[in-house]
Amino acid sequence: MGCEAESNHDHGCVDSIVQSIFIEISVGLFVPNAFAPTNPATGVREFRPAGFNLETYTISVFDAWGNLVWFSDKLNSQGQPSEAWDGSYQGKLAKAGTYFWVIDAKFKNGDSWTGMNIDGKEYTKGPVMLVR
Repeated sequence: MGCEAESNHDHGCVDSIVQSIFIEISVGLFVPNAFAPTNPATGVREFRPAGFNLETYTISVFDAWGNLVWFSDKLNSQGQPSEAWDGSYQGKLAKAGTYFWVIDAKFKNGDSWTGMNIDGKEYTKGPVMLVR
């Protein structure tokens, strides 16, 4: 983006300057690795990835047998995931154990999400532990 400023001097001289301004959009997406729906602490009761400045986002959560137990593609106006998995499946409490998430996301700056960085590697899918 460019900005231009113009100045008029007392002697009739006109001067102007054009300056380019680059605005970098901060982006990010973090995926928790565990949650506990029955825990009294409110921050750990749901499986909710935390992100910002997302343009598109889909998350699927599967059980150990590959059954889809939860899906969301909802973002709020700030580009943050707006839904969370409460640990239920078909209206009943899901069993404690390991589930698997798969995320496809793109940020408002045009970059694709390359995954969670774990030990120097990036993953667009991974495990989440449901604790009861």
